[in-house]
Amino acid sequence: MWLTVVTMAKSKNHTNHNQNKKAHRNGIKKPKAHVFLSTKGMDAKFLKNLRFARKNNKRVTRAVESKA
Repeated sequence: MWLTVVTMAKSKNHTNHNQNKKAHRNGIKKPKAHVFLSTKGMDAKFLKNLRFARKNNKRVTRAVESKA
């Protein structure tokens, strides 16, 4: 004797109901812009040159301010 089980067809595949309201309850915020980028994984030669450039930029601006 064969036993066959009949299941109901699935009717709804996807819904977006209430998702927009949930998203706006606390407000959709922009991602925070970071002031300093991470130098992790950057080229060592470039980073060494960057340090010297920043140091000399500070030195030049101090010299200009003292003359003015």
